[in-house]
Amino acid sequence: MGPEKITYLTRARPNPPNSIGIKFTVLTLLLLSVSAIVSSAKNFYVNPDSTKTTIIEPEAFQNLEAGDTIFLVAGKYKQILIKNIKGTPPDPIIITNSGRLVHITDGPTYGIAIRKSSNLVLTGNPLSELALRITDISNGNGISVEDFSSDVEISGIEIRNVNKSGIMIKSDPSCQINSPDRSNFILKNISIHHNLIYQTGDEGFYIGSSFYGGVTLDCSGQVITKLPHIIENLSVYKNTLIKTGKDAIQISSIPEGSEVFENSIWFDSEQQSNQQMSGIFIGGGAKSTIYNNFIKDGSGSGIEVLGKPGTLIFNNIIINPGKSYKPELAPNNFAKHGIYVKNALNEPSFSIQILNNTILNPKTNGITVDSPLNNPSQIRNNAIINPGVYPLTRSRSFIFIEQSQEDVSILTNYMGLNSNSLFQVKDDFDYYPASDSPLINAGSETLVPDITFDFLNMPRPMNNQMDIGAVEYQELIEAVDEPIVLNLFPNPTNEVLNLVFSHQALDQIEISLYSLEGKQLTVPFNKTDTTLFYTFELQSLPRGAYKVVVKINDSIYSKTFIKR
Repeated sequence: MGPEKITYLTRARPNPPNSIGIKFTVLTLLLLSVSAIVSSAKNFYVNPDSTKTTIIEPEAFQNLEAGDTIFLVAGKYKQILIKNIKGTPPDPIIITNSGRLVHITDGPTYGIAIRKSSNLVLTGNPLSELALRITDISNGNGISVEDFSSDVEISGIEIRNVNKSGIMIKSDPSCQINSPDRSNFILKNISIHHNLIYQTGDEGFYIGSSFYGGVTLDCSGQVITKLPHIIENLSVYKNTLIKTGKDAIQISSIPEGSEVFENSIWFDSEQQSNQQMSGIFIGGGAKSTIYNNFIKDGSGSGIEVLGKPGTLIFNNIIINPGKSYKPELAPNNFAKHGIYVKNALNEPSFSIQILNNTILNPKTNGITVDSPLNNPSQIRNNAIINPGVYPLTRSRSFIFIEQSQEDVSILTNYMGLNSNSLFQVKDDFDYYPASDSPLINAGSETLVPDITFDFLNMPRPMNNQMDIGAVEYQELIEAVDEPIVLNLFPNPTNEVLNLVFSHQALDQIEISLYSLEGKQLTVPFNKTDTTLFYTFELQSLPRGAYKVVVKINDSIYSKTFIKR
């Protein structure tokens, strides 16, 4: 009899984004059109004011009810305080822009603060245009969800150049009798998606208290310890985070029902603040399902897990983690890894599942497990290339586990120093296997049977045999025979992007811009030539990460760039 299969909360693809096995009471994307609102719902309007705090509370409106929509009139705001706004699970209150750009800027302590509110949807409409923008917050967060707030959805918002975190979600214990402690408050049903976070002083997303084991307070001379509240049901997906000061995405105190997926993270941990450096951080009291994320060129480790047992990590692509952190020192000093795992709270039993990830050029090790694993765990089907400490520790640099552990299945991982034979396009974020790649059909069955899709949301396995790495080779997609190098400059860029490339045959060429989610943003430009120089005008393009896609006959090439 074979090993018992482990059951995890996963979902088949290509379903639309929703929680893995989680039912959200907030209606995702409800406010993309006013027609989604029941006929009895009312619309209210708030005018911009760049001189003082705009306060949104029930008293400011005549008979505000669940299901109503509050429109922010286009213009410039100083900062916005939302308090005591409460919808219901089937009919949340919606706050959005009224068609054109709402710009919240130069707030002294926050961009938007949400307090004592619940069943609330805050969004830029439409999502693709990031029509709600928060910039230049000198001493605070872009958005905070605090003071007993719960059941909140945040989407379609650009947050740039804030002194603290892009979005912070937690209510801290206090000395008051009705403090939001674990015994009397649970923060529930949080959905964060389709946001752009650019240049934060601290974390991109700070969700949940880092002090799961308790926080010490001095209450009128009496020192007491209080346990912070937990969070139930969290979904963080399809966000782009660029140049965060500390961890790009940090979640803590979420023991069940958390998922982080399809986020794009560039240049995390730029402050290089030790112990706050990762693309995705799972902190004390948290367990999560982490999949289909792209993490590149951060100073920190790609994914760091210090939380509860049972986190599942699969289909992630992690490029150059930690390479920019103290590069003048030996790679085993100030170590940073592709994936790092530790039982930081000394849970009596601990396990981890690390499956089908692609890790290139980590500063130190590919995968490091720094604690005993005494429950069934797997490290399978990962592609780990060129770990920085290889000259010092050789084979242990790919997967480092402190001691031999019977409960860990380490199987069919690719470990090599060169990626030349592995991928069709190594400078794009897809890392699609070459037709003769040794990754194809080289994996093994995992004990998580519901992983049926890859990084590109294509089916896996093909031919009843799992590939190694985040992307499954699809036989219907032809391999690229001739390597084409797309040169983009300047990159990152502000207003203009130049594309230069050449190839041997005189073929029909089609060029387009796409979002990272795969949405075509420009009308294709067509030309027949062997050498091409093309300039994109980007003034109207919102800040963020995009890709140039070049189609030559049946072959597709792409490369990512950043609009600042």
